[in-house]
Amino acid sequence: MSNDTDPPIVSFVINSRVEVDDSITVNATDPGGIQTVGWYALLRDDTTQQVGGASAAVGGGTLTDVSHTWPLNFNFTSTNLPRYVVIRAWAEDANGNRDTTSNASGASGGPQAAPAASSSDTVLVVHGTTTPLPNGGRVIDGIYNRNLNEVYLTNVDLGRIEVFQVADTSFVAGGISVGSRPWGIALWPQNVTTGANADTVVVANSGGTDLSIVDLQSRREVRRHSLPNFLVDEVTTEADNQTGTIQLKFTRHDFSDRPQYLGMTCRPGA
Repeated sequence: MSNDTDPPIVSFVINSRVEVDDSITVNATDPGGIQTVGWYALLRDDTTQQVGGASAAVGGGTLTDVSHTWPLNFNFTSTNLPRYVVIRAWAEDANGNRDTTSNASGASGGPQAAPAASSSDTVLVVHGTTTPLPNGGRVIDGIYNRNLNEVYLTNVDLGRIEVFQVADTSFVAGGISVGSRPWGIALWPQNVTTGANADTVVVANSGGTDLSIVDLQSRREVRRHSLPNFLVDEVTTEADNQTGTIQLKFTRHDFSDRPQYLGMTCRPGA
């Protein structure tokens, strides 16, 4: 195919929100055979600065449809993240025709990285790792316990606390069951001077009128603390149109204190 002047068709797959050690897959097709594929990343705020990229020779120019995956290996540090980067993928066929694309194919992941961008070439690079909830649900609030090096997350849909162990970035199976629709969470304080805390958390159960007191060592709820729950009945009288007798009419007003976010404090002293 010595008269081939058409460049390859190139696309790439990447999440719209990535961590520094995530991956990118580049696909290229050309009837004349693909010789090399690659990608590179530029800072969105300064497109003259390249912050990542790689390339690979594939199939000696004999394969017409090629996909290759690389780890991103961005050299960002935690102090300069999050950052937006612009992704470019490219390929060259056996006759030296080359094309570069900014169009992602089948990009997946979280919300659109840059709503103002006109294409899906811009991704958000974040620090850390992403670990999905063991059984799904929705997290409302969370807090870190330095005593046990754990993070506790209120799963409002499943009615429990998810326990995330920082050391091995894993969740404790089953979590800790609490009250209805847990919302806010706070550590039980122990020392007002040093800020140390006991191994207990308090959870606001927004689906009811109580707080769950949870022992983090035994992984269980030890008691419920009731909150004000006032049901006020308004009493009026009205005459029965048929008999003329006076009847009582009750209208109930619910002034229940359904908790959401909460904080804990302690009084200094013994």
